[in-house]
Amino acid sequence: MEGVVVPSARIVGLEEVHPAMQNQSVRVFGRLVEFDPSSQIAVLNHQGHSLRVNTELIAGVVLKSDSQYQFIGELRGAEDTDGSLVLEARVCRLVDGIDLELFQQALQLRNQFLQG
Repeated sequence: MEGVVVPSARIVGLEEVHPAMQNQSVRVFGRLVEFDPSSQIAVLNHQGHSLRVNTELIAGVVLKSDSQYQFIGELRGAEDTDGSLVLEARVCRLVDGIDLELFQQALQLRNQFLQG
């Protein structure tokens, strides 16, 4: 039996997420600012940028507001909004204690290295 190949997720900042990234696998970090258990939609925020996260695939995970999380999943077009993207999360990790500002700097350096 052949398994489904899950693409690796590219690490991106919330400010880098844009409509052309639809259907791409990404890994994002941010602070959980909102979670609606009835719709299973969470809102992740970092440095003034936000992203809605569909948590249906990780329904057993308990999410704590104001904690920092890493989500891995695929970006999909939202059907009920102005066309903004929603991350369909398949992995969630609590990352309280990580220095997101330092991580952001390291990510920028990595991107510069990969581009040059």
